[in-house]
Amino acid sequence: MATEATRAEGRPKGLDAATMAEAFQMTVAEHGDRTALRTRGDEFSITWAGYADRVRAVAAGLAAAGIERGDTVGIMLTNRPEFHFVDTAAIHLGATPFSVYNTSTPEQIAYLLEDAANRVLVTEQALLDTVLAARDAGSSALETIAVVDGDARDGAITLAELEAGGDEGFDLEAAWRAVEPDDLLTLIYTSGTTGPPKGVQLSHANLLATMNCFDELLRLTPDGRLVSWLPMAHIAERNCTQYLPMTHGLTTTCCPDPRQVVAYLAEVRPTWFFAVPRIWEKLKAAMEIAFEAESDVARREAIVWALEVGMKKVRAEQAVGVVPPELALEYAKADEQVLSDLRARIGLDQV
Repeated sequence: MATEATRAEGRPKGLDAATMAEAFQMTVAEHGDRTALRTRGDEFSITWAGYADRVRAVAAGLAAAGIERGDTVGIMLTNRPEFHFVDTAAIHLGATPFSVYNTSTPEQIAYLLEDAANRVLVTEQALLDTVLAARDAGSSALETIAVVDGDARDGAITLAELEAGGDEGFDLEAAWRAVEPDDLLTLIYTSGTTGPPKGVQLSHANLLATMNCFDELLRLTPDGRLVSWLPMAHIAERNCTQYLPMTHGLTTTCCPDPRQVVAYLAEVRPTWFFAVPRIWEKLKAAMEIAFEAESDVARREAIVWALEVGMKKVRAEQAVGVVPPELALEYAKADEQVLSDLRARIGLDQV
């Protein structure tokens, strides 16, 4: 078991921050040249230092639009780099960004915008019509709609225009240093199944404590890789691919279409992968179909044997917490000959 001194040596500096904005700045200072955000095939890629530059530009634009500490900023985007720029910029202002589910109706969105009383909402072309309908449905506080891709219309502006409107002398450091641990970091709206959605208020201190718990369990390292694919409106994805990278310096690959996430695994080879049960079920079903289609009889029999050994090992671990020595040896053989190759095929060999 590692001593406290040994543990402290490998502890990400961001975990010692008082706020998530400070954690971000610590990670930028320590890992500025590392890739922070990317898309599949590196069609887009940005380092932590570049990420920080975009955060400053967006924060200046939001400040010029009237966003101050304690205000809210709405975000309705798919999993893409711009989400991180806007969310993190708002955090640096001491504002509270919140995300809207992309499947929401105009009426549902209008309710959230009224409840949060946010003047700015950032979205994308594919969702703009829905956002405009929500605005027209009576979102009285909403003043600015910014679009991250393509041209703006119907009173909206582009994200580039928002950034260009910022003051060149804007003091980002003064803004983020004024943020306090008890300030709200985000709102997570409930699904509304038992009544109108309620905004769960989570502070910087709340989420930094959560990141410390993640670190105790996962021991993530700065060379880690993640895939962002679940809705950012849910706290699980916010934790995994927004806040954890801020504290640990991880690289996040954005997957805008959750139906494509399995295809991302082989390219990204994530070092940690978070998924809901349905994805594991679909992945299992796809692999079983592939196993049945294996034309090499010996290969198919080897797969069946290896999977059975793996199941025995898991059952032993769950039942008594100890794997018998002979089973451990058989599993090591199965892993070397079969299972490691299967994990590599689906991109989970480095998890």
